[in-house]
Amino acid sequence: KLDSLDVATPTPIAYMDVRSGGLINSSYLVTEYTDWEPMNKLPLMEKFEQVMLNDAFVKFTVELHKKGIQHNDYNTSNVLFHRHDDFSYRFMLIDINRMHFGHMSKTACLSNLKRFCEDSDAVYRISQKYAEERGWSKYGTLATLAAQRGVFERRRQNKVYLKELIKGHAGA
Repeated sequence: KLDSLDVATPTPIAYMDVRSGGLINSSYLVTEYTDWEPMNKLPLMEKFEQVMLNDAFVKFTVELHKKGIQHNDYNTSNVLFHRHDDFSYRFMLIDINRMHFGHMSKTACLSNLKRFCEDSDAVYRISQKYAEERGWSKYGTLATLAAQRGVFERRRQNKVYLKELIKGHAGA
């Protein structure tokens, strides 16, 4: 499906689901090797390249969302990039087993970005460029994305707390 929408992914070689009690416990997808870099390399780059890559990434994301592509684990490890000599970029999606296709509301679009915004600077930069590309209110986009990120962080912290609490009781 992604290929027909002109979205790059590594060529798949094999796929396997591991089941336990009739339920999928884990899944594995083997693909061809790619030398493209993950977006989590962004902080290690020169400032000029960070800005160029960030802008290109937001444009790529807008196109995904306009095509109705929602990657449910859209984070800096699951988007790869390749820089051309002219500082233009191409992007590739990996870990594509949890995706949905269909119309995306404004809230769904911004919620899909919440894993990418790891700090308040990233929330601001991404929201402002995303709003510009979509023709949306920059203030409204920032407020929605910041709220989505806040909910995501609270849930993540609650999961960590519960796991520690369970481990504490399990060892007692």
